[in-house]
Amino acid sequence: MKSYYDKVQAGQGVGSWGDFAQELKNIYGQRDDKEGEKKELMVLWVNKDLAKKTLSSMQNDTGR
Repeated sequence: MKSYYDKVQAGQGVGSWGDFAQELKNIYGQRDDKEGEKKELMVLWVNKDLAKKTLSSMQNDTGR
């Protein structure tokens, strides 16, 4: 966030709202996709009924 403060103080542009929102997500949200994927897999591993529903839904979406 300091980079935004520094840019404003220097009279530079700070980018789009989307850039700012992504910066906040990177700082305070999910750190990376691998961690998110790992959490999703752990939820499915623990909850077998949810895993079956998810797999069934994925198969229907791909036409299998």
